[in-house]
Amino acid sequence: MNAQDHDTSKPGRKLGFRQGFTLVEVVVAVGIVAIAIPAILGTLGIFSRVSDGLVTRWDTAAVMSRFSLYLDGMLVDAARGDTVAFDDVYGWVRNASADPPVNQVLYAYKTDVNQAGYSISRNAPVNLVTWGKILAAEVHAPTSEMVSEGALVADAADYEKCYLPLQLQVHALSGPAQTTQRTAATYVDAQSHMLFR
Repeated sequence: MNAQDHDTSKPGRKLGFRQGFTLVEVVVAVGIVAIAIPAILGTLGIFSRVSDGLVTRWDTAAVMSRFSLYLDGMLVDAARGDTVAFDDVYGWVRNASADPPVNQVLYAYKTDVNQAGYSISRNAPVNLVTWGKILAAEVHAPTSEMVSEGALVADAADYEKCYLPLQLQVHALSGPAQTTQRTAATYVDAQSHMLFR
């Protein structure tokens, strides 16, 4: 090495180090960052949608047992303060099998972040402040060979079978304003239920 390689007489120069980056290095670094940021944000968006779907399915699975208790008359309606009778549920299934079908809707919601279980009601939580998603379950007539189309009689008291099959189709709604907008996009899951008399 000669003395010119390590000239320390000029201000701002250090031994063996150069100051700053070249223009090519800066352009390459900016290009890499410009390509990486949209890719990372896109990946986060996918994970966010997937995790939201998993949380909704988890909530639906958790609330199905509460819907079952409600239909069996073992859970008090959060808005009405009463329980559902077999005759009421029978009427809902009969109406759901009519042409055109009229489906009763049950709503599951939380009014507080610390609420342990979902509140269940036939009333839509339109004027309530809710936390998280609202799950709306439509009562549908069974698609089963156990009860034929003409087997549902007009009066529940005349119903001689010891069970009443029905199906719940659950939709995840983003808020109270969406309670009347149940679509294929909000559909989450369906579960069959057997109600015993």
